Amino acid sequence: MQQGQPIRGAALLALGINIKILPLLVGYYWLAKGRVRASLYAGLFTAASLLLPALLIGWQANLDLHEQWLARIMPGGDNYVFEKTNGCQSLNCLLAAYFYDFPEAELSASYEAGRKLARIGEPTLSLVLQGSRIALALSILGLVFYSHRRRVPPDRALLWEFAYVCLATVLIFPHQMKYAMLYSVPAGAYVIRHVLTRLSSGEGLPRLDTMVAVICGLLLIVLALMGRDIVGDRIVNTLDYYHYMGLVNVLFLGVLWFWRPVRVIAG
Repeated sequence: MQQGQPIRGAALLALGINIKILPLLVGYYWLAKGRVRASLYAGLFTAASLLLPALLIGWQANLDLHEQWLARIMPGGDNYVFEKTNGCQSLNCLLAAYFYDFPEAELSASYEAGRKLARIGEPTLSLVLQGSRIALALSILGLVFYSHRRRVPPDRALLWEFAYVCLATVLIFPHQMKYAMLYSVPAGAYVIRHVLTRLSSGEGLPRLDTMVAVICGLLLIVLALMGRDIVGDRIVNTLDYYHYMGLVNVLFLGVLWFWRPVRVIAG
């Protein structure tokens, strides 16, 4: 996108999608940005690389392989409607943790009293889950439309938009475990850059912005220290049980909208 090399970028994206499907949302983001050629190339390269194994294992074996793969990764699949894995940070885990009663016993019953906010039936909560995923996907369109309408400089828009796409990716796709913290890095970088830029300019931060900056800083520090060899099993297990990383991702979506590039520039 930055260097005008759609074929090379599309090939890299296709490789990433085949290794792990998460970058698929970047192709959608490209399309929203009007990068139709890059999106088309990415789709063609992805399809071609999915067919390549047939040369070695045969056409039917390759089809069977991909049918099993799709059954495991699709957000609406039976395996990933709702998950109770504490290390998971996706929406299907967050909503289930706070609003769903699993048929089997909870993994950590000692925490139960502090986690359930309400109990919603599976049909209703499934609609909420899918609706939330659709809303997140549409919000990416809103993000791109905002940048275009307000004529945000590309260098400022890119980090803001990419940070948002990363957070949305982790929440939309099921079974995103603690490695999902890496997807918070662009959002953290955007926030830190904004704060340091304002402070170095001598303008300072308004009171509300200062409060947001302090909260974001504390949340990022906890993420950085969230290791068993640093804070111990008990603290890590507690943060995992309450899906701390997933909640931070949701909060940072709001922070990115609050500190939109035009608002950052205008102060």
